[in-house]
Amino acid sequence: MTAALLVERPAPGVLLLTFNRPERKNALDNDTTRAFIDAITASNADPETRVIVVTGAGKNYSSGGDLEGFQNLAARTHPPVGQRMMEALNDATKPIIAAVEGLAVGGSATMLLHFDLVYAGRGARFRLPFVNLGTCPEGASSYYLPLFAGHHKAAELLLLGDFFDVDAAREAGLVNQATAEGEALKTALASAQKIAAKPADSVRLTKMLLREGHRDTVRRVLAREHGLFTERLHRPEVQANIAAMRGAVKEKT
Repeated sequence: MTAALLVERPAPGVLLLTFNRPERKNALDNDTTRAFIDAITASNADPETRVIVVTGAGKNYSSGGDLEGFQNLAARTHPPVGQRMMEALNDATKPIIAAVEGLAVGGSATMLLHFDLVYAGRGARFRLPFVNLGTCPEGASSYYLPLFAGHHKAAELLLLGDFFDVDAAREAGLVNQATAEGEALKTALASAQKIAAKPADSVRLTKMLLREGHRDTVRRVLAREHGLFTERLHRPEVQANIAAMRGAVKEKT
């Protein structure tokens, strides 16, 4: 069985994590998410890991939470794995860099708010479709997005739920730099190697200080958002929306 998360060390000090469900556009099911949580958590105490790079296999970063999981309410944990993933990112002590190509939707887009550097290829497409599904923001996006982008831009992205391109993502503070299509990972790894070569304690302290003023607030916001998100998933109209979206995805594949 192929691992849903590939774990590699492409250079000294660099940990590369790759979402590996290309046939599902790297949708984050429970197994993938748990493996990602374990890798991020383990990196905190691993002296061999200086920097983490996250990307997706194939043509996409990730299409977000697996819709099948949103329908399997009996299997949801408390707190849900999506919340625990964001909490792990909130508590991460090593710099995290994303290399985004193709789709970054839902939770795979909001996780970028917790990363330190984000590079995206020119063909990348982002979407925060929570209102479209009848749910609500998650991943501390209701906190970080207004902070990074301003209230009006955050409201536009969250309330309309439309796709937006890499330039709009950069304007909103989700992306540091646009790269040529297919070059995001190369650029991310180059930056990771630069950081890995710097004094480890200095890097760790800088990461800590950059996030320290937000960490406790983000933890509270995550619990609030994901509690409301789970409540919404139990609504019949939301389940109907998810079923319709799953059907539309199957028709395209």
